[in-house]
Amino acid sequence: MSNISRSNPSRARRLAPRTPSRSLPPVPPSAEASDLIRSIDAAPAPAPRIRHVGETEDGHRVMTRTARPIHQVRATLKRKAIEDAIMTMSDDELASVQVEPEPVFEPSPSARHVMAISDVRKKTPRPAVPVDLTPRPTVDEITRSKRGLPANPTWQHPALMQQGVSHTGTFVIQSDVTLTDRYPVYVDYLRQKHTSRSCTIGGLWTLRILTELVGDKRLCELGPGDVDVFLHAISVWPPHASKRRDYRLMKAPAVVAKAKRLKDPPIDVGTQQRHIDLLRTFFRWLENRHEVVPGLLKGVRLFSSTDDRGQRRKPFDPHELELLFHPKHDKTFTKPHQYWARFLGYYQGLRVNELSQIYVDDISLIDGLWCIDVTRDRPGQRLKNSQSRRTLPIHPVLVENGFLDFVQQARRWGRVTLFPGLVWGANGPGDTTSDWFNRSFLRRTCGIKAKDKVFHSFRHNFATHGERSGLSDARIAIMLGHSAGDSILRKHYLMKLNLLDMQQSMGKMQFMPLQHLPYEPAQYEQAFEQAAEDEARFERIEQVYGRAA
Repeated sequence: MSNISRSNPSRARRLAPRTPSRSLPPVPPSAEASDLIRSIDAAPAPAPRIRHVGETEDGHRVMTRTARPIHQVRATLKRKAIEDAIMTMSDDELASVQVEPEPVFEPSPSARHVMAISDVRKKTPRPAVPVDLTPRPTVDEITRSKRGLPANPTWQHPALMQQGVSHTGTFVIQSDVTLTDRYPVYVDYLRQKHTSRSCTIGGLWTLRILTELVGDKRLCELGPGDVDVFLHAISVWPPHASKRRDYRLMKAPAVVAKAKRLKDPPIDVGTQQRHIDLLRTFFRWLENRHEVVPGLLKGVRLFSSTDDRGQRRKPFDPHELELLFHPKHDKTFTKPHQYWARFLGYYQGLRVNELSQIYVDDISLIDGLWCIDVTRDRPGQRLKNSQSRRTLPIHPVLVENGFLDFVQQARRWGRVTLFPGLVWGANGPGDTTSDWFNRSFLRRTCGIKAKDKVFHSFRHNFATHGERSGLSDARIAIMLGHSAGDSILRKHYLMKLNLLDMQQSMGKMQFMPLQHLPYEPAQYEQAFEQAAEDEARFERIEQVYGRAA
């Protein structure tokens, strides 16, 4: 050993016996080991996108960067070449063009959810269990019998009444209908209610998680145990599991097991409660159809309305308001909604989608007052609830800063909707305004990074100023588009607020004095011009392809 130590001391240290040391901290896992653990059962890496360039006979070059197969690449390049070509055609040449649109086979997000649920249904065998018609007492019956009270008869299922079965206690459902049998019917029901696309897709995601966890069970077999499995799963469910490569192609049980193994932080409590509310709505719908045991998820809430977790938004403080309305920002704006969104949120209390979806005709002169009609009567408009429909006088600060001049500018350009440059997506145009304000202007430009400060914090400021100015809670709620209460007095006897009452209430509100630069119409002429060019381009493409379904 001495020769070894003299010739190679490092080898001697490797061969020497090691004594455990309790003072040394544990060695953290390396980045390579962590990546290896996370790659287990993970989705494969996305295919690299390849740049494809094509050239038409008249010298037009078109390009696309995609990982799709070559036949789809040809179709994309052909479509782009046609779109570029028709922009240079005259009306006579355009009328002679005959183009057959190629079918699009890519399913929509909601269709992919339905297909995934259908796959689970096909793979899950239906248990051939005979229907149990034995009367079972409810918890209420057991309690009443212990107290010596008479039994309390409850509702009986129609299927049992047809067979002459009569008993008191909980009903027994005789049906082979499964969860996935009711999903298409439920989606049709949501469509009839004009439920938003985002809420429908969110409900389908929740139902998909439930189906993958408990299987395609018969409705008569659903019980508290299945609810417990679902609640445990969402308590450890990782954020963005459908998008992250670690989880996105895995089924719900595998996602839960891997999240517990990796100890990933779960989704927010508010998101967990949203999954519970969506599933509870589905269970109530089944309960009203007498197809499921009543009371599933009844009263299950992860936080109360008075808990701090439920108050996730806060008003802007005075320093933040001065920063948001500072005149130095006005010269950097290129689109009108970037200038006016702050005013409409702070001085009018409008939601982000309410102000973004305003039509030019929604601004009108009523009884000598310029007003904004918050409605859903025109194409693409949506409201949160029935109380959101209201007509508000325009605040004097907006008039002083040129809001009516902006409306007149939009009329000169032949606008139908008020704000140019907004994308009217599935959830309305509010996403464009919200993304710009919350992600770009609020966080990066103004440096306000608190998570409880978002665009709707302006509504909290509006309510705070109203309360400190002596307005009643009911009046503030009506101006914000909330319910003022369901009392008999308010429903049947009190008159609704008219425009003069609204204007007087706004006049009483003491807003914080802020510096405002007036609206400069010339600064936003390019936005109107670009919007007009885009709309003309879409109209000409529709003449060739036809209106999209």
